[in-house]
Amino acid sequence: MLELFVIASWLSLVVYATWLFARAKRYATLRPGDAYVLWRLHKHESQCNASSYVGKFHEKEGVVGFKCLCGYEYESKRPMV
Repeated sequence: MLELFVIASWLSLVVYATWLFARAKRYATLRPGDAYVLWRLHKHESQCNASSYVGKFHEKEGVVGFKCLCGYEYESKRPMV
């Protein structure tokens, strides 16, 4: 019975650690100027000919990314750790 408990504990630890490092992310706030610079960088690197972009907003954090008119989307996320 103790062996089953130990195996279940280790398995739950591995599953939680995997989730924490792979999926547990939160938004990182961007200033509007930073979003503009990132959009210009995307435009230059991918030779995009879109004339503008639309900011992506989160209700608590504010600006968290942008969506280019060509279809490219950028979200600024960072791990919770």
